[in-house]
This record gives sequence, C-alpha cells and structure tokens, in this order.
Amino acid sequence: MGFLGVGVNPQIARTYSLGVKEGVLIAQVVPRSPVARAGLQEGDVIIAFDEEQITSMGEIQEQLRKREVGSRVEVTIVRGRNQRRLSLILGEVPA
Repeated sequence: MGFLGVGVNPQIARTYSLGVKEGVLIAQVVPRSPVARAGLQEGDVIIAFDEEQITSMGEIQEQLRKREVGSRVEVTIVRGRNQRRLSLILGEVPA
C-alpha cells in the first residue's frame, strides 16, 4: 500500500483547516512508494479512489483488495484548498 493515514473527522478538519469534512489524511508517505512517486504529500487528504468517495482507511483497503499489483489507479486529493487528481501504479506491499 505504501502509505498510512487516519480518517478525517470534523474536529481534525477544523483543527488543521483541511477544507474537507471527510476523507483520509496522509500522515506518512513512505519514500519510493507508489504514492511518493505519484506526488502525494503528508497533509494531503484522499477523498476519492478511482472516482469512488473515500471516508475511511478501511475503504481504501477495500479498494486495494480489488486490484492487482501493477494496476493504475486515480486518487483525488485535497491539498490546502485545492483539489487534484493523481494517477499511480500499485506496488507490492513491503514484507
């Protein structure tokens, strides 16, 4: 998977001025991981995965279970007040 995150609740969103009410906050980006190569950064909030709304880390894990290593996926993120779409290729989970 290459990244860790926590669900965004309204209190976290207000505290950090994230500009969203739900999604998955990227707390850590593993160097050289698929998300790092795609340009995701700590503090980004994933709000959609292949156009499916995301509200929790469990939903991202569910989406990942449906896809093979090497699959291209698109994530929609909020960075600051801007929304972006980024494409990435899924890698293998490190041992």
